Formats: sequence, C-alpha cells, structure tokens
Amino acid sequence: MSESVYCNVCKKCNGCQLSNLGYNDQLKYKQKQLGLRFNRLYKPERILPAPSPVEYRNKAQIVFKKDSKGKIRWGIYQSAEKGITLTENCPLHTKRANLVANTLCNLFEKYGLSPFDFKRKKGFVRSVLIREGFSSGEMLLLLVCSKASFKSEAEFCREITKIHPYIKSI
Repeated sequence: MSESVYCNVCKKCNGCQLSNLGYNDQLKYKQKQLGLRFNRLYKPERILPAPSPVEYRNKAQIVFKKDSKGKIRWGIYQSAEKGITLTENCPLHTKRANLVANTLCNLFEKYGLSPFDFKRKKGFVRSVLIREGFSSGEMLLLLVCSKASFKSEAEFCREITKIHPYIKSI
C-alpha cells in the first residue's frame, strides 16, 4: 500500500504497519516472516493474496474525540503514543463500518454522548467495536461506555438501526 493511494493518515495511525510497502512486497515480507518463525516445524505454504488489499477487516475498533472545533470525530487509538488519529475513512475497514462510525459521531452529538477523555478521566463513550459478518451481511455494534446506560438509549438504538438496518445487535 502506498500512502497516496490508500490512506492519508497511515503514517500517523500505524493501523496498517506495512503501508510503506506495495501489496506484493507486503506478501513477500509476510512469507519471509512466516518462514523465519516456523521453518523448523514445517515448510509454510505460499501466502495467498486477499481478493483486495483494502476493505477486508470485518472488525473495526474505534475511539472518538472532539476536534479543534468541538465536533465529535472518530479515529484509531495509537497504543504506543496513547493518542488518537482522527479519520473519516479507514481503507482497511469496510465501507459500511466507516458509514456506521460516521453516523455514530452525528448521533453522539445529537444525544449528548461525549467521547471519553482518557487524560481527564471524563466522558461517556470509551470506544466502539463494529463486527461485520461477511456471509450474513449482519453487523454487531458494541459501545464501551463509562456507565451502564443512558437516558435515551432505546431511541438511540432505534435511530441507528433505522439508518443502518443491517445492525442486528447493539
């Protein structure tokens, strides 16, 4: 993957650690690593390329924060730097996962659900996990929050499933 083709924040995000390599070079690197780790046990077969080097992750784990204008945005947590790289589109997530993440930002604003600030230890939404069944087409949405419930949760759930009817579990 090259930064200019796939993702404009890959250098900051580190969600795709091999983004500095083209896809064929990524496969060669992975094949070499597999051989280094397992050659004594067995000879690894050739790594098969994915049908597409993008939109293949069926799990998206995202976090939220307010940008400099106070708008809630989503991004990827950087564990090494304990920061968040904001984006509106992760090329490794499915289009639907990206759409749901963007919808969540709007709904969090509407329902007054603030992103959790890990430095100040304040806020409501800590993170969200989106899992998509590629065979079923269904989606699970897991909200990790600082409290067990919130005032308008039933209305929130109805609204997001109306916008994204493939969400079957929240």
